[in-house]
Amino acid sequence: MQKRKLKRKLTLSKLLALVFMCAAAVILIKQQGEINYHNKKIAQLQSDIKTEEKLKKELEEKSAIYSSDYYIEKIAREELGLVMPDEKVFIDANGN
Repeated sequence: MQKRKLKRKLTLSKLLALVFMCAAAVILIKQQGEINYHNKKIAQLQSDIKTEEKLKKELEEKSAIYSSDYYIEKIAREELGLVMPDEKVFIDANGN
């Protein structure tokens, strides 16, 4: 009788250990999947950051060009037909 109880205890212990190991394996597999998902997301976000930084640099360069005195004067002369206060304007009477 005592051997039976001991055998049952060992069987129950083995069963509990097996259940625990299976549960641990399932949890580890699930966590590894989540880690892989998040690593891919991090890589994508880092790529997006590089793209946005490149765009920011381009926009800063354009902003510097468009706000320069040279560019403003060029647009004022070519598109708006403005002249500086001390300049004289000559008009071709022949229309050329």
